[in-house]
Amino acid sequence: MNIVLYVPMWPPKLAPNGIVTYASTLVPALRRLGHTVHIITPIKTGADSFATELIQSSPIEKMIARFIRAYSEHDSYYYTYTRRILRTLRQLADINDIDIIEMEESFGWCAAISEMSSFPVVVRLHGPWFMVGSAGNMPLDTPANQSRLKREGDGVALAAGVSAPSHYVLKASVNYYRQQYANTSIIPNAIEQFDDDYLWKEKNADWNRLIFVGRFDLIKGADIVLEAFAILAAKLPKLVLDFVGPDTGVRKMDGTNINFGQYLTKFVDQNIADRITYHGVLDRHEIDVLRRKACITIVASRNEVFGYTALEALSLGCPTVATAVGGVQELVISGKTGLLVEKSDPRAMADACVVLLSDKALASRLGRSAVLATREKFNSTSIAAQTVDFYHNLIDS
Repeated sequence: MNIVLYVPMWPPKLAPNGIVTYASTLVPALRRLGHTVHIITPIKTGADSFATELIQSSPIEKMIARFIRAYSEHDSYYYTYTRRILRTLRQLADINDIDIIEMEESFGWCAAISEMSSFPVVVRLHGPWFMVGSAGNMPLDTPANQSRLKREGDGVALAAGVSAPSHYVLKASVNYYRQQYANTSIIPNAIEQFDDDYLWKEKNADWNRLIFVGRFDLIKGADIVLEAFAILAAKLPKLVLDFVGPDTGVRKMDGTNINFGQYLTKFVDQNIADRITYHGVLDRHEIDVLRRKACITIVASRNEVFGYTALEALSLGCPTVATAVGGVQELVISGKTGLLVEKSDPRAMADACVVLLSDKALASRLGRSAVLATREKFNSTSIAAQTVDFYHNLIDS
């Protein structure tokens, strides 16, 4: 089968991105099964011979985009990217018999691709804007956001098939858009599996160290992490926190952003702030080193379509405390593979951490159970096989 995947960038090491992480595990697994997988992307480096950077707009397309921009920046962006994707697909199709293309729902580009291409389009629900925008305090009633919401809804409705990494995001999309999609499949994201020697171990962990991996923003609950740590740190004078991830800022209700340093200065006591290390963006290996060193991984998201950060921690056997939101609830079985708490509740987060800090045996049991569960349910070979079966069903129908 000749498969095309659209991703925001390639190869995966360019930047932290859930869609790219998903593709980085799925693509090699599909290729191991004997399928040809072409990557199309606006940002490409490296030597993957099956990766193609989007063709630039033609002079006429640029002129049209400038004309549209005079009325709507959002519409101009939509026009430019859909034309670039279509031109790249047509170039690929000239030399390859493309069977199917999978792409994200973002910005509704998939609507134009479904209408103007001759092969089936699968829309993968990575993060619909009605969920992501609202969780990040974005005003969804602006003309640009209303346009994006409509186009994303149209794109999902026009697709030959819709796949989702969680029951949660598919159900939410059906309810929001009031649409029943004919061909759907729940296929979780795969995660890299590790030998036992690579996993978290109780004896090697620093039992005065916590870790959070995620953007500094509201969606990932970064403010809740800092509040929970402040509660814990007031009682545990040796406790420290590693904070890993990009500083995109916490968006306030007035539309302004406050960055990590400003937040610490304004809301966190200096004595506690001094026990927080901000690492910024790290690669997966560097993050794994910190995860194995920490005694507890915290996931504090207010919303998650899937919850890659949680799954990465579980796959390493890290004792994990996470919020009971979205797709995370389908990954973490509270009391068996981790502990779940209510979102936006720093006191509950702190209390759950105390449970694991005071019971190392429990923490270790949860971590080991998490490893076994991820090996069974989220291995790349199984996920790739499910994906191919879904593609075949769409093509046959």
